[in-house]
Amino acid sequence: MVLVTDKGGSPLPGAAVTFTAPTSGASGTFSGGSASVVVDADNNGRATSPAFSANTAAGSYTVSASAASASFTITPGAAAKLAFTTDPSASTVAGSAFASQPVVKVQDTYGNTVTGDTSSVTLAVTGGGATVSCTANPLAASAGVATFAGCTMTKAGTWTLTATAGALASAASASFAITPGAAAKLAFIQQPGNTSTVAGSAFASQPVVALQDTYGNLATSSSGTISLAITAGTGTSGAALSCTTNPLATASGLATFAGCKINLAGNGYTLTASGPFTAVVSTPFIVAASLTPTSLALVNAGSNGIMDVGDSIVITYSTTVKASTFCSDWTSDSTAYSVTDGIMAIGNNTAASGFDQLTFSTTPSCGGVFNVGTIDVGTIKLTLGNASYRVTFAWDPSLRRMTITVGAPITATTGKEVKEETTVTYSPSATITDPFGGVIVGTSTFIGRVF
Repeated sequence: MVLVTDKGGSPLPGAAVTFTAPTSGASGTFSGGSASVVVDADNNGRATSPAFSANTAAGSYTVSASAASASFTITPGAAAKLAFTTDPSASTVAGSAFASQPVVKVQDTYGNTVTGDTSSVTLAVTGGGATVSCTANPLAASAGVATFAGCTMTKAGTWTLTATAGALASAASASFAITPGAAAKLAFIQQPGNTSTVAGSAFASQPVVALQDTYGNLATSSSGTISLAITAGTGTSGAALSCTTNPLATASGLATFAGCKINLAGNGYTLTASGPFTAVVSTPFIVAASLTPTSLALVNAGSNGIMDVGDSIVITYSTTVKASTFCSDWTSDSTAYSVTDGIMAIGNNTAASGFDQLTFSTTPSCGGVFNVGTIDVGTIKLTLGNASYRVTFAWDPSLRRMTITVGAPITATTGKEVKEETTVTYSPSATITDPFGGVIVGTSTFIGRVF
């Protein structure tokens, strides 16, 4: 018999006591024939072994006794966090269900599953940028476990999922890959042309056509040959498209065209890309003419070297100008126009060079604004101070020519005689465009006597 007590000497009722005799040599067995037996202590902490019978071997031996406490249960604490116990498959083709579906457990602070919890668990792609779709999402936990099914994603890339449930600490899955499916369609991922595209010059934005899977992912493992052409009925009749290579084989799912240009200016061009799947059409774009000022002339109609009535400035452009970009009242690009209420102001030392500069406006025609630009008169000043003159603006679209004729002075001033040649520079207004929206570039100069 043994007495089982705790550290303080108090009896431990119900403690399991194991009596053990040697298994060889001088020993014996308890009733039942075993060398070991377990007995529970009584209410006083005493445990008495069954009858023990010695064997026939001579010698001494010891019967040992050891005790264990009664069984007890540790229950989970309050729900505190989520944990992925099964992560999504390491790699899945876009649109296919994960082979390994996510499993999320509700746990206490120490990682024990809170089997009585039924929190609603939501899965989302960490950081956004894509979505995950499941048979049910959010999903209520069952016995503290949310076992998701049918989860898929369609956007290629490397992702992680975040699981959330109210105030519980969220959990993040291991990272996984969504890979593109097989090529199923074509798409322009870089559109051709832009507002600076000029006829006969390579597009500033060259077209790029992609092979994509059903979900719009670049099908990098697929290949094909892509052809580009001007879409029938767009742009200018008779225009031709040329590229460095056309048709062009894809590389890693992309046909990256180079050197593409169209020979004729026009509005509303689109390109059609055709290949192994249904053809696709680009967004519309403009091909502008090459618009520059080609000549500047100062014509004297009175005294040499003196600005007086009848003198004129003649500017010629390389191609047709959209008339309304000069004057908002001029609505036709093929009509000759003129206004007589123009104003030319001479600013003393106002040009960037420090020399006199001519600027232009109207009152009240054209909304008080006339967009032609400025003229720097160079090294010889026109006047002894600031002055302004009434002028007439006349536009001849057939000759692409703007004539500015000097009228009576608005402010009294004394003209300064010019006795030597000088360089005069015309800088066009940035608002001037061709009929297709192509902007004007460059300047024009005149070398000679000023008026």
